[in-house]
Amino acid sequence: MANVLIVAALAMLDLIPVRLPALLLAKSATAGEGGSPRGAFVIGAVSGLVAAPCSAPVMAVVLTWVAATKSGVLGFLYLLAFSLGMCTLLVAVGVSAGALARLPKAGVWMLWIKRAFAAIILVVAEYYLVKMGELLI
Repeated sequence: MANVLIVAALAMLDLIPVRLPALLLAKSATAGEGGSPRGAFVIGAVSGLVAAPCSAPVMAVVLTWVAATKSGVLGFLYLLAFSLGMCTLLVAVGVSAGALARLPKAGVWMLWIKRAFAAIILVVAEYYLVKMGELLI
């Protein structure tokens, strides 16, 4: 994990290039164009892949609880509440899209933010390396 974080931090600092394959870039650039059903499916599938690591642990806990208690009604209500919570967040982001116009313009300050986050990632990587060293002793 520390190595992955170090590579990510170095990429954020533009010390090592991390590039996607040209075919993938070309496909992703035209994935949502024209409002086609195929484009909507691709965008939905990609957003599902992004959201899965966040929602899968919650789903696993709820489904395990439903299996243990054998209460389908409460399981349905818990999953409904979870899905409404997830959707509410997405709707709030979609509705507030007009607020993007009020955000500060891109500039040199963004490079400093990027460097700060890269430094944070390097600190976390160092933490993992220290913990690994403690395990080896």
